[in-house]
Amino acid sequence: FTRTNTDLQNIGEAMKYAASGQAFLAMAGFTPQAIQAALPGVLNMALAGGMDLGESADISSNILSQFRLDPKEMDRISDVLTGTFTRTNTDLQNIGEAMKYAGTGLANFGISVEQTSAMIGVMANVGLRGSIAGTGLQKVFSQLAAPTKRAREALSELGVSAADAAGKMRPAEEILSELYLSLIHISEPTRQAEI
Repeated sequence: FTRTNTDLQNIGEAMKYAASGQAFLAMAGFTPQAIQAALPGVLNMALAGGMDLGESADISSNILSQFRLDPKEMDRISDVLTGTFTRTNTDLQNIGEAMKYAGTGLANFGISVEQTSAMIGVMANVGLRGSIAGTGLQKVFSQLAAPTKRAREALSELGVSAADAAGKMRPAEEILSELYLSLIHISEPTRQAEI
């Protein structure tokens, strides 16, 4: 009797746990079939992050929407986010918070969820997490996309162009790599004076 009662209790808890994840996915517009397909990836991410399934589903479905990805891409989102919080100094909540500020904007600039998540992870490794990381990324790329006259001149002097010949933003990793290589040879006082 005790064993049966405990098993029923555990089953009830598991069903409540799964229902919270399903509810967030349903609120995000997932069909029942999409929820069924997405749940294993979200569950794995929640287990890896040691967090509630509902919160994991909420964060991952928001990011899926920010990057305008099909619900079938939920495994991809789960893999990307899990890879970021297991390899860098951050967690899923901080990634979700950073994405609130940066996800949609960076997606509009053609920056992928993988690139955005990687940049959030790199920033977390130096102590910049959550809204600070997201706001910083959004600001940097907004300014690169529409630089002021002074910023355009400074980029030109460094030999860096944020846009390609068609006026479209170049890949983020190319721009950042060129900036890094251009600035590494300039002394800190000179860099600060230029800013």
